[in-house]
Amino acid sequence: MFASLITASTIAASAQSSASARTLPRASDVSLSVLELKSADGKSFKIDSLRGRVVVASFGATWCVPCVVELQALEELKQEYKGKPIDFVWVSIDDPEQISDTLLRHYIKERKLTMPVLRDGTRAAFANFATRTRLPMVVVFDADGKSTTPTLIGMSDPEPYKSRLRQRLDTLLLASENKSKTTDEASTRR
Repeated sequence: MFASLITASTIAASAQSSASARTLPRASDVSLSVLELKSADGKSFKIDSLRGRVVVASFGATWCVPCVVELQALEELKQEYKGKPIDFVWVSIDDPEQISDTLLRHYIKERKLTMPVLRDGTRAAFANFATRTRLPMVVVFDADGKSTTPTLIGMSDPEPYKSRLRQRLDTLLLASENKSKTTDEASTRR
């Protein structure tokens, strides 16, 4: 966890200074099970329930300017991958005392987000993937529910960003399909 709270303006400046998406290598030993969060409606959402599908979890905040651009890019990718075993979720790290659920729901509506929006106000889930706040941050989970590396940090130009994410998603989809075929073939032989 974070030892102290960092002011929103410091975090925003850090996020905005990220000129392009960079990567943060992380061990792939973190699973979807660490992401049990509440939605902006107050309902519990277990991301682990999406196991068997590739999951794109984007961590961001309402004050993060690059996050707005990234959310639009993710919505476009979500439409592009419609019908495929991929889910997108956005995880707000906003402090609930500063951004109420009502304000967060307004933010969601204003940006026409169609993906689930979850809250990580304590940043407990976020801390599994980063040691400091740099946003947006995308963690991609494979169909087995394991986080993949590298974690994507930052956002500038949407097209190269989407291209990098597409490559990762296509690779994970292919691996999942191949694993499924191998499992099916092994079952047929028995």
